[in-house]
Amino acid sequence: MNNKMNVDKQAEILKELGLSDISEDAVVSTKRMLEYRSLEVVEASELIAVLLMYSARGDYDYATGVWTPISSHVYSFDVEVFDIENMYSLFFQGIMSINNSEFAISNVVEDMSGVNQETGQGERKVSFLYNGLTQLFIANGNFDWFDVKVIDFVNDILAQNGNQKKLYGFSDGYQECIIFYCTEEWAREFTAKTGCVLAPSTN
Repeated sequence: MNNKMNVDKQAEILKELGLSDISEDAVVSTKRMLEYRSLEVVEASELIAVLLMYSARGDYDYATGVWTPISSHVYSFDVEVFDIENMYSLFFQGIMSINNSEFAISNVVEDMSGVNQETGQGERKVSFLYNGLTQLFIANGNFDWFDVKVIDFVNDILAQNGNQKKLYGFSDGYQECIIFYCTEEWAREFTAKTGCVLAPSTN
């Protein structure tokens, strides 16, 4: 099976898993990527990651700093972030776009006073409301790099509130973080059908 046919096959697998907003644009962009990189053989799991990236990154307006989601099932982002001052605000917006309104995250404030502006190191205090209750995550400052431990932090909150779903994610092998909000059962099905291992923790 050639790469282009394989892209179509993997897109169908994702749709069978309920990811109905895998767009034709994502399929076309993935095929173009293969042509650009002149790849003869690509693992199915890599194609899955690229399809999801194109389907779930959303649209970021660099002039206004406004991010608009394009999927209600999956959220994807580069862990080396362009908008440094709002990286966690954008992350929470992404999570809210895929959580089926099952919980609310609001009033996100990112305090960077503990981060050395020259070295990029230090602690960033990220406060927010989860269903109206105040939460505080201390992010490790490292220039424009996102601290993925916030995923564990959110999952702890979900568990404490009796939520049967968690944030499950995997990497494309480079810098892309692909996130789902789902049950353990669905994560296992996704892993079995795609070869991409969904995990609820960054550890």
